[in-house]
Amino acid sequence: EKADDVTGAWFLRGVTEPRARLLRKVSAVSVGVDNASVFYHSFPADQSLTREEREEMIDWELSHFIADYAAPDFIRDVHMLVPESGTAVPALLVVAANRSFVQTITSTIRARKIELQVIETNFFGAVYALGVNYPETAMKRVMIAAIEGDRVDAGILCRGKLERLGFAVPGRRAA
Repeated sequence: EKADDVTGAWFLRGVTEPRARLLRKVSAVSVGVDNASVFYHSFPADQSLTREEREEMIDWELSHFIADYAAPDFIRDVHMLVPESGTAVPALLVVAANRSFVQTITSTIRARKIELQVIETNFFGAVYALGVNYPETAMKRVMIAAIEGDRVDAGILCRGKLERLGFAVPGRRAA
């Protein structure tokens, strides 16, 4: 059976299926998923909250944007954004991925005895690659963009830390 028929991970076919394999021997893989396959949301961070209260606030925020949101169904990655000049309040950026989507990727790779090194969105993968290939950017303010089809994700990095992230689809209001 094909990978996409069984798991929904059609994009892994090039490393998992013998006939479609791009390389003969694959021992490890890092997966960059489409930015549109996750949900991004940023909002002001209340610094006075405990960790548990912050987690509850994140769930409350996501429940207003993701239909039928249930915390156990999502894996979240939380980033503290650098406060914009003139503001003392930093923002939280939450990247939420459907847990079953991530588990599908993980189980598909591991079932083929391939080491899964990381699953990352294309945007954050590009941020990592920028730092590795151009370490001098860690001391500068730079913009990085990930362009996929008709979607553009753009972020501002200040001294290596994410300051802002947004996306736009031509013909739609920017986020």
